[in-house]
Amino acid sequence: MSKVQVIGTIAANPQAVWDVIGDFGAIAKWHPAIADSRAEGSRPGALRRLTLKNGDRLVERLEEFNDGERYYSYSLVEGPLPVAEYYSTLHVRAAYDAPSATVEWTGAFTAKDAPESDVEHLIQSIYQAGIDALRQQLTANPRS
Repeated sequence: MSKVQVIGTIAANPQAVWDVIGDFGAIAKWHPAIADSRAEGSRPGALRRLTLKNGDRLVERLEEFNDGERYYSYSLVEGPLPVAEYYSTLHVRAAYDAPSATVEWTGAFTAKDAPESDVEHLIQSIYQAGIDALRQQLTANPRS
């Protein structure tokens, strides 16, 4: 099983970052690869349907949600990614240099139909693009 982790620091209040990330159905508002997203519910078991900018579609299931600890975990139900047993967690914490936030995006999966290193790079690039876009969005329009 492969594991990928991307960590980024954002010069914004952790709660402001969570206010953007923490809405499971609103990932299209901050991730540059996603054209549309909608969630069917907001509790564990809820499904999120994504349409990527290239037209591909994914369905993800919310597995765990903790507003107080500022994280949620989800799994991939269906989609074109070359993975099986995909499970990911998105977590916002206070950074050491407050009032900044640390965003940690981790994933575990089994590569399928592609070399493991290629799939790890793909997932890492998805996470990095999201964190970079979030950083740009929140530092251009700081919320405290």
